[in-house]
Amino acid sequence: MRKFLPFLALLAACGNFLDNPPPPPGQPSLHLLGTFSSPVYLTAAPGDTQRLFVVEQDGRVMVLHHDSIQTRPFLDLSGQITAGGERGLLSIAFDPQYATTGRAFVYFTDPGGDIRIVRYTVSSDPDSLDEATADTILKVAHPGQSNHNGGQLQFGPDGKLWTGLGDGGGGGDPGNNGQNKHALLGKLLRLDVSGASGYTIPADNPFATDTSGAPEVWAYGLRNPWRFSFDRSTGDLYIGDVGQNRYEEVDVASTAVQRGRGANYGWNIMEGKHCYPSDPCTPVGVTPVVEYQHAFGTCSITGGYVYRGGALPAIAGDYFYADYCAGSILSIGYPVNTSPIDWTGLLSPGGNKYTALLGKIDVHVSNRNTISFRYGQTPYFAPAVVLWGNNAGEPATSKTFVPRNWGADWTYVINPSLIFNLRGGLSRLENFTGSNFASEISVPPDGRFFYAGNRLHDSIAVFSINKSGELAFVTEEWTRGNYPRSFNFEPTAQFLYCCNQRADNVTVFRVDRKNGRLTFTGHYTPVGNPSCILFLDLAKSPKPASS
Repeated sequence: MRKFLPFLALLAACGNFLDNPPPPPGQPSLHLLGTFSSPVYLTAAPGDTQRLFVVEQDGRVMVLHHDSIQTRPFLDLSGQITAGGERGLLSIAFDPQYATTGRAFVYFTDPGGDIRIVRYTVSSDPDSLDEATADTILKVAHPGQSNHNGGQLQFGPDGKLWTGLGDGGGGGDPGNNGQNKHALLGKLLRLDVSGASGYTIPADNPFATDTSGAPEVWAYGLRNPWRFSFDRSTGDLYIGDVGQNRYEEVDVASTAVQRGRGANYGWNIMEGKHCYPSDPCTPVGVTPVVEYQHAFGTCSITGGYVYRGGALPAIAGDYFYADYCAGSILSIGYPVNTSPIDWTGLLSPGGNKYTALLGKIDVHVSNRNTISFRYGQTPYFAPAVVLWGNNAGEPATSKTFVPRNWGADWTYVINPSLIFNLRGGLSRLENFTGSNFASEISVPPDGRFFYAGNRLHDSIAVFSINKSGELAFVTEEWTRGNYPRSFNFEPTAQFLYCCNQRADNVTVFRVDRKNGRLTFTGHYTPVGNPSCILFLDLAKSPKPASS
């Protein structure tokens, strides 16, 4: 079945385009650029800031020039390849010196189902490759199965051509290619294609002179690394390797370990961090940085890229990847923060992206012109901070930021002048709870103190705020409940009301306006489970029962 998908441009989408100045304040929007048939890859030629190249699985490479689709394909192999399922035209890579060599390389499955890497040279028309210049660089037999073809071509920081091949398909690697170092299937290959034709073996390939493996092989033990990439700043290698029935994984090979030279990633003895097909086994290979189980509709990882743009400094250095079945988009901040953060709700077209991303939103404006925000949770339990408000406390759509470390319980204080500045960053002021599960932050109207909930300690921590917006710990008050989900001040800020989700009650505290300390005064139990933010009018609120 042919799939026709709209191609959407999102603000701060990719590559060099991120370095353009931000647009004026307003609602972020998506713009329809065109319709493509089964688009599987998007890239640009080195130094080319005017064009994007879209690879269609059926065999065409289309050109977007200044966001307009060119009528003539850059390359059209329709009818010359096998396409459908996991087969087809899967990627294109441009020679690092493309501006002078005009060379581009494509990866596809031929009519017999075998894998081919072919080089072309640009024609007299810069928007079209000359098909007469086709030079087959590599052909790998792929008998019997139509899946696990790999598909990625990427020039590394070393100028060599890297490519990821699947294990040959079928369940469980029936050909035992993953652990067979002489087979090219189930491998990451590294080739020198700088010559007039074909390829040569780089002298520093792990098996260049070692007969225990094929000289093309850089790393092995992969199942279907159909998308991998290099961090353009550090040169680290990131691989999204598709799992069998239970686990998907992200492997990272840093420059400190020679980008995984000669590494064994474990398949088909390991699936993720686990024995395959089941215990027991003797674990082998490099342990994935991330693995996730098949749950909530997930089934197949698609590796992505490390963000190195300038428009969103808060996520600079984060690696983004996706799941094909669930449609989810996640990120990690290797090597410090490898707990995945879920961006799916924010990036899903349509609907209210704020309610999709957050369980709840609370905004407090202090008299020091500083706004504090606490974060909610997505269905995958990743935190998020939404900047929503202005100096008058009025709602105003602004910027969304996701902290990198779920366990650190970061709190952010940001000057409102940064709200409409996409280049404005957030400052981590305090690891305020010293443990996990911060649930709420709040600043009363006078702006002198800062209150932070801690669900692990069943407490509310109190901090003073100096003129620079810095926090200093004052005290921590037990909530007399369990799992303080949210809290808020009544309009005069003389009392604080705290929802204790698991205790099914609301505790009430008197606020000392001089030192910010809390004194427990009582509790009451409303109907149902009190798990939401309270905006209370004391004239209509139940009076606290005695403790």
